[in-house]
Amino acid sequence: GAGIGGGGGSGGGNGGTIAIQGSAKVESAVSASGAGVGGGSGKDGGSITIGEDADVTAEGCSGIGNGDKGSGGTVAISGRAVVNAVGVGEGAGVGGRGSKITISGSARVTARGSSAYFSSGAGVGGTGPFGATVTIDSNALVFATGAGDAAHIGSGGGGGDPVKSTVEKKGGVIFEDKDGQVHGDVTLPGDLTLPDGYTLTIPDGATLTNGGTIHVENGGAITGGGAIENQGAGQLTGGGNVEVSLTGDSLAYGGLTVKTTGGQSAAYAPG
Repeated sequence: GAGIGGGGGSGGGNGGTIAIQGSAKVESAVSASGAGVGGGSGKDGGSITIGEDADVTAEGCSGIGNGDKGSGGTVAISGRAVVNAVGVGEGAGVGGRGSKITISGSARVTARGSSAYFSSGAGVGGTGPFGATVTIDSNALVFATGAGDAAHIGSGGGGGDPVKSTVEKKGGVIFEDKDGQVHGDVTLPGDLTLPDGYTLTIPDGATLTNGGTIHVENGGAITGGGAIENQGAGQLTGGGNVEVSLTGDSLAYGGLTVKTTGGQSAAYAPG
């Protein structure tokens, strides 16, 4: 069965209605048949809501969503929730076949799919060759990694041509594996680290507002025609490369190779 949600066995259940709110801290890990949070073996995830300041770590057939071979179900992650979800077997990090997934507010989601035999799961989305409906909006920060030939965000892989997913990236900072992009004007929901090999693109007309620390490690990069606006204690640190417009309360960028594209002058400060 699921860690939290539907039971196991031949009568294994759907996830029902699951709400994780407030400052709840949840850790759930199960085998490849049931979800960490959601449906039991062969069952859908039901209706799953994670919001406010909840902190959830989940591992299962889908980390959060459907059980093995389950279909349907909805997942809504919002508020300031922090979610780390890992699929096992052929599972998605968040979702499952036919799931409807919404990530919004200032939520921070890290999701990784897995693969088994000839099937694989998306980071956020479907499992096997099946699709899902995914909407990411507002100031959400999402790191999604699919397994095998699955999409990072969208349809699962294996079993022939995948069923098409519907993916809407309306807002937020969204990483698909190591490639990230800012969608619209976004306020970071907290600190952000870009490891070696990770690139964040801020396109023309977009602004990333930072009130915390953006740490760009050696080999990491921020690029594009958009801007970073530091507010209050906002700062950039690290040894990576930044090639965007820089504005805001502080123009000291410790340890970074900085090339401004919007005419601003940035003071170099050793990190």
